[in-house]
Amino acid sequence: QTAGVYVVLVGLMAYSAWGRIRRVWQLQAQGDSTAANTLMSFRAAAACIAIALVGLVIWWRYARGSPTLALAEFGIYIFLQAIIMARATSQAGTPMTEGSFTPLDVVGYFTSRSRLGATNLVLFAFSDNIFSRDLRGMVLTGFLDGQKLADGVGLVRRKLLSVLVGVIIFAIIVGGVLHIWLPYRHGAVTMYYFPYASNSVQFWHQSEPFLTATEKYNPGKLISVASGMALCALLGLMRRHYLWWPLHPLGAALSISWILCVFWFPMLIAWLIKSVITRYGGIKLYLKLRPAFLGLIFGEYFMAVLWTVISWVFGTNVPMFPWP
Repeated sequence: QTAGVYVVLVGLMAYSAWGRIRRVWQLQAQGDSTAANTLMSFRAAAACIAIALVGLVIWWRYARGSPTLALAEFGIYIFLQAIIMARATSQAGTPMTEGSFTPLDVVGYFTSRSRLGATNLVLFAFSDNIFSRDLRGMVLTGFLDGQKLADGVGLVRRKLLSVLVGVIIFAIIVGGVLHIWLPYRHGAVTMYYFPYASNSVQFWHQSEPFLTATEKYNPGKLISVASGMALCALLGLMRRHYLWWPLHPLGAALSISWILCVFWFPMLIAWLIKSVITRYGGIKLYLKLRPAFLGLIFGEYFMAVLWTVISWVFGTNVPMFPWP
């Protein structure tokens, strides 16, 4: 159902943005690259996506996988999951990005996963783990937030491109070195269990039954997808035509994600407090009290960093702080 919501939600976003996309394309086609104020030209962005997809397909094919399944894996991630998960943070303010399905799940809606073969299942396990499972953050979210901040201070978005690319390269180098050095120095089994003993083997365990037994295809899954699409279409239609409608289709996309399973109650409390403040105190009281609530968030992050530094200096275990 959630996958169906994602599909329609991306369609609604494309429909709402189509007017701007067309205007920007016309401006850039006429040679006016600055008036549109985009991070890069649409042609350059399309070329980068094409190069990335070709490279991924070549890698997948070089590993003896199916090019068609490579396009399915990365197409579903890039054009479906990444867009919605990034929007969940940039627009809805969720503290992390996570989907409730993987590209392999979507492929399984149309065929038996046992028919994909061991090689493709291995490649799906690698790719699903890296791209679409339990991300604490993703590159696209940073791109969206950075452009929003640039608009707020009057900075031309095009000037951010070199900075963002440089930061990505820096993060890859630092992250790659640390994730090799730390486990070999301290032992991965002694470190935080999730990246080294849980998430890293999750998809291998999930794919094992498809290698050892024949999975019967269940066409009823498509009915669930269709019901999710219908639900999202209804929510989008109501929100578009009725100002009083309170339910957002993005909420349906996130409804069974891990982030809401864990944080739904704090979010409910925050919403109740904000509703009371804005209803009885108005926007002036809301703006006056907002720094206090931001202080609670920054204070918790500061204490987590502080105790981490103390524990590092004295070689003790870090106290447990709430997720994520």
